[in-house]
Amino acid sequence: MDFERAIDYHVQWKTRLNKYVIGLSTENLQAADVSRVDACLLGQWIKQKAKCLSHLPSFPQLVIDHSKFHACAGDIVTNVDLAHIKKAKALLSGTFLKLSKEVVQAIRKVEKESTLEDK
Repeated sequence: MDFERAIDYHVQWKTRLNKYVIGLSTENLQAADVSRVDACLLGQWIKQKAKCLSHLPSFPQLVIDHSKFHACAGDIVTNVDLAHIKKAKALLSGTFLKLSKEVVQAIRKVEKESTLEDK
């Protein structure tokens, strides 16, 4: 997976969670699974690339941001499951959106640093 595909896959989470929050999802999301950083393609990509990218200054921040992102996603699913829809919507449009942007920015920084290294 390249950097653009990593971002595209990551961005799909917003759609998946939005559908879950408004009751239109065909997925049976589980908070424990959604919270796992290694259960998504981006998390697997991070793990796979850790050996060759972990020395980059921004890579640790990507790992941290991705972890926070999944914790928030898990909180959204938990709130939906508890019928706390307003709270889930607030998380989705607030904290989750902020964390999502931070993950994309972190991916871009890692990409930039790795590109500079290649030159």
